[in-house]
Amino acid sequence: MRSTNEDDNNVRQKCVKTSSDVPACYLCHDCEEAVCECCKENHFQRHQFEKISSPLILMKISNCCGNHHDKEFEIFCRDHYSLCCVKCLIDDHRGCLNIASIVDASKEFKSHKVFDEYKTFLKTISKYFDNLKKILITGENDVQKLIYNHQSEIESNLYLYVEISHQKILKDICLEKVKHNKNTCLLELQKQISVVTKCKTDINTIETSLEKIWEQLPEEKLFLMVHLSNTILKSTWKKAISDSESINLVFTRMKAGGKYEMVETHKRILPQNLLKLIRRLEPADYGTQNGINSFPQFY
Repeated sequence: MRSTNEDDNNVRQKCVKTSSDVPACYLCHDCEEAVCECCKENHFQRHQFEKISSPLILMKISNCCGNHHDKEFEIFCRDHYSLCCVKCLIDDHRGCLNIASIVDASKEFKSHKVFDEYKTFLKTISKYFDNLKKILITGENDVQKLIYNHQSEIESNLYLYVEISHQKILKDICLEKVKHNKNTCLLELQKQISVVTKCKTDINTIETSLEKIWEQLPEEKLFLMVHLSNTILKSTWKKAISDSESINLVFTRMKAGGKYEMVETHKRILPQNLLKLIRRLEPADYGTQNGINSFPQFY
């Protein structure tokens, strides 16, 4: 499955053969390309086509190995809950005992149990992204309050420690730095909010069409979709947490003494225990003591 950040994962996929914004109507399984009605007629006659009636985020599934791009996924390692190509098997799974081909591993995958587990998984991670977004928005409000208090502190210190003749120029310099630091911090918060919103949209796209997709996709392709989407969403979630926790607001203060120096201090905007905080807000149906580090294993 392609990354959730790619533009071609929109529900309305554009035809890859035309330069205009003509929507694709068919998916060629041989070429793995989405094409319009006209391009389908001019396409290779022996290729197999499928009418696009489902989100392309689920239909366009690439089985190319992310580590070895010239190889396709052929094997599933149950010991590591991992899709593997032949090179992965040799390099990383030589000692694993619980190995199966994807064809065998995907047999009877379209069970109600797996469907319910995957549906619950999507619901759970969707709630986690919702709560992370709420925390990020609260962080934006906190930055505004901190900056207001910081500006008041600067003005008080200037009045107490700086000669009147120097107060204005130092105030202008300090407040310009404060403005820059505030904008930098807010930009980082807004960037994370955008990432979380995009992921939430992708999850909603899957959820709204899940029953239709479960019926239409063959078992082997469904198996790949579930496992790859699991991996992508888990990776995106971990990065969102890590990036959010590292957002800092820089304070510019003056150090009083024989002469005045600019001193910068850093304050983290979001709590450093985001996983625990989010779990308290919305207990997960799936997870471990580390929060959402572990997702259901669909086999």
